[in-house]
Order: sequence, then structure tokens, then C-alpha cells
Amino acid sequence: MKKLSNENNSKKKIEQNFENNHKELTRLHLIIIFSVIILIGLILRIYYLPFEVPITLDGLLFFWYANDISLLGSLPLDYSPANNGWPIFLSFFFQMFDSSNFIDYMILQRSVTVTLSILTIIPLYFLCRRFFSEKFALVGAAIFAFEPRIIQNSVFGVTEPLFILLVTTSIVCFLTKYKQVIFLSFPLIALATIVRAEAIVLIIPFSVLYVIRFRNSKKIIYEIPLLILVFILIITPISTYRIEVTGNDTIFSRIPNVLESKQISDNNESLENLKNSQTLEEMKNVFMRVGWASIPIFIFLVPYGIFRIFKERKMENMSIITILFFMSIPAIYAVSFLPDTKYLYVLYPILCLISVFSVKKFVNLFSNKNLVLVTLVSLVLIASISFLEIKKIDMSHENEALEIAGIISEQTKIINQFTMESGYLPIIGMKELEEFPVLRSEFVDKNQDMKHCFNIHSCEYIIAVKTDNIIEFLKNSEEKGITHLIIDDRDKRRVKFVSDVFQNENKFSYLTKIYDSKDDQYEYRVKIFKIDFEKFNQINSEKNS
Repeated sequence: MKKLSNENNSKKKIEQNFENNHKELTRLHLIIIFSVIILIGLILRIYYLPFEVPITLDGLLFFWYANDISLLGSLPLDYSPANNGWPIFLSFFFQMFDSSNFIDYMILQRSVTVTLSILTIIPLYFLCRRFFSEKFALVGAAIFAFEPRIIQNSVFGVTEPLFILLVTTSIVCFLTKYKQVIFLSFPLIALATIVRAEAIVLIIPFSVLYVIRFRNSKKIIYEIPLLILVFILIITPISTYRIEVTGNDTIFSRIPNVLESKQISDNNESLENLKNSQTLEEMKNVFMRVGWASIPIFIFLVPYGIFRIFKERKMENMSIITILFFMSIPAIYAVSFLPDTKYLYVLYPILCLISVFSVKKFVNLFSNKNLVLVTLVSLVLIASISFLEIKKIDMSHENEALEIAGIISEQTKIINQFTMESGYLPIIGMKELEEFPVLRSEFVDKNQDMKHCFNIHSCEYIIAVKTDNIIEFLKNSEEKGITHLIIDDRDKRRVKFVSDVFQNENKFSYLTKIYDSKDDQYEYRVKIFKIDFEKFNQINSEKNS
């Protein structure tokens, strides 16, 4: 027993000596290593930034909104994105920029999100520093800097980089020892809520943990109500604006919708079976997306890290777990029915922190700890680059999709949606602009045809496909005036009937092929079919009779 005790004491001394050595890391060494991490993270982001590819879908809506704010000098009164905090922030950069080419503004938009993603490394380092020595905090910062999905998302020009920066900074402020800095975390949550509404859940753990932390202080009686009031005062103006423009504040109004969507409205057995089926599908989506989002780094580092953080039941550890739990609720709810891992990215800073617990445990198994640390960070970098190379944007495909979008816009009127490629249809009209910047309303007024829809999600000329059955889809779409079907070879993204029509076009006598991209030597296979509703209705009637 004495021998075992001596061995444990010896091991603890080695770990303690290593921790003490960390304290001897000079400021110059710290700055150099931190600068190298930032530089590598920046190089990776710039390398994978698609300068020639236009921004589409949500990013395009943010682009137009920021453009309108910069021209009007105020918020537009005719439309607003659900989460308009990011384009409001972006508009300040648009106001300082001068170009007659809309692509230059899109490059600026991507550059700002890249910068925000890089800046997040700074608060993340300080977050890790609350739990670990400088060397391990640098490892946590490196994991975030090299995380491949964070790198990918940073070049899209969308909301997540600003959202993650604000949330991470608010957590860092909340965990400090100084009350004045802790107070700052509540306004930061409010700003994050304006960027993305799900940040509102943080008001719960922050308030509860604040009460627990300062429960012996008499000032807590008025401090918490005052902090919550500050939070409400910050979000109220933008919430009021959204209600006036769209009829929905997209913050508090989402709560009853979420609750309603989870209820079974009556006891009908078929409805209950449907609900059970939907629940199973949602659970499947959650497990698949969370598992996929863990690759290639977190799947190895997070499991033991979670075990370790629970084992060391300190106030800070429990605070992090509590915050992670509440942040996970809207993220998991979103991925349960929206197959996109981007809703989980706000969790990555805390997952980076949790990963360091595993790194520390592994490193302490070796004598040459510095070498092991460098090796681990190098492996993270190699895994990240490998992932990015596999998942990088196919520039050839994107250029072909843009060219084919021009052909589609010339030959069709009202079509089915085929995301992501249909996102290029609004760009066709923008390429014909003689001058830029121009207000979105002026652009739309001058171009009242399909190819000039500024927002693909709400475009009346593009009909969303929400069924696997072509008969059902055409029945529902006939009254909307659909004229053509766009069928491509992206089977994994499409509903079943798209693949069926693509491979067996002769089976559908009411569809007449008017274009095939194969004839123009494109690798991206797209077919355009004109719909003959007279023949479709006749065939359908004969089947039903």
C-alpha cells in the first residue's frame, strides 16, 4: 500500500511540476505560439475561401439586407430576415466600402465572417485559461482554430461566426471573478439573441448560476432583475421593429410554436402513430447529426472530457455543464427536423474546452509532455486538413451550376426547388446589373421574372418539394402555376421521384424534356421537363376511375 501511495504521490508531483513549468512560459513565447495558431487558422480559412463563387440562399438575403441598410442609412421597412443582427453588423462594413461590382461586396461579407471566426480564438483561449495552464489553453484555442466545420462555415458569409463570438465572449465574461465584467455578459447575450434567437436560453443558466454564486450577497435582490431588464431593453427595439415589418419578433413568438409542434392535438390512434413515427425520425436525425458533427476531432476527445469534468465537481465545471445543457436544447431541437450541423456549432467552443480535459489526461501519461502536446496539435491539424480536402467546394461544379442556372432562367417560368443549386437563380439577374449598389426593391421592381428572385426561400417562382410522390407534388403545384420540372443527378439531396424521373424519363408521358446539360458537355447533369397538365390530369383520372 505504501509503495502504491508513493507511486501516486510521485505521479502527482510530476503533474504538479509540469503545471509549474507552464507558469514559466514567457509572455514572448505565449504571444509567438498564439500568433502562429491564429496565422495557421487564418491561412486555412483564406485557402478554402471561394472568392469566385457568389453567396446564395440565406447568405444572399443577409447580403441584400446589409446592402439596403448601407444605402438607406436605416433599417428597411418592407422586409427583414428572421435573424437580422448579423446583416445589421455587416452593413457598417458595406458603408465603408466602395465598389461597383456586387461580387466585391460578397467577398467583403465572407472576409468579415472569416475575421470574426479568427477573433473567437481569443476569448476561447481565456475560457480555457480559467480551467487550465497556458499551454493547455493554447491547445484548446488550436482545436477551435483548426476545427474543419468552423473553418468551412466561416467562409459562407452567414450568421454563425458573429453568433459564436458573442456567445463565447459572454461565457468568458460570466466566469470571471469581477462583477463588473460579469454584468457585461448579459448585454452580450442580448446581442447574441438579436443575431440568432436561440441565445435567449442563456438567460436562464446565467441568472440561476449568478444567484448561486452570489447567494450571500444582499445586492443580489436587485442585481438580477436589473440585469434581466438590461437584457430586455436591448432586444426590445429590434423585436418591435421585426413585429412592425414582419408581424413576428422571431424571439419570444417562437416559444409557443415550438410547444405547439410537440403536442398531439387529439387521441386519434393514427395521429398518435404519426407522432411516434415523427419522434423516431427526429431522434434518428439528432443521433446522426451529432455523431457526424463530432468527426474528426470531438469524437475522440469529448467523451472522456465529459467524464472528467463531472468527476471534478467544482463550481466552474458545473457552470460549464449547465450552460452547455441549456445551449444544447435549441440546437438539438433544430437538428431534429433540419438536417444541418450548423445549429451545433455554437456548442463547439465549450466542446473545445471539454476536449482539453482529455488532452491533459493523455499528455500526463508521458514524460516528454511538450513533444506529446505538439504531436497532438499536429494530428488535429492533419485531421482537419484531410476533412477539408474531402469536403471542399467543387469549383468546377459550382461554375457549371451557375451557367446552367442561366439556361434554366431563360427556358422556364415556375419551377421546383432544387437546393443548393437553385440558389444560383437569383444571381443571374444580379450579373446583368449595370450599376451597383442598388436597393433591393429597385432591383426587384425592374426585374419581375423568375431569375431575379432575391430570396430563393420565399420566391414565388420556385416551389418547394415536400413530398416523395410526383403525382401529389404536381397536384399541389398546378394551382401555383408550375410549368417545368428541374431534375438533376444529386440523388442524395433530392426526394425519390427526382431520381426516378432522371433515370426513367420515358415512364412519364406528361413530361417533355426540353434540355439536357449532357448535350452541352457539362459534368453536372440537369434535365428540364415541360409539364403537360392536360395529359397529366387525363392519366390521373383514368387511374382513379
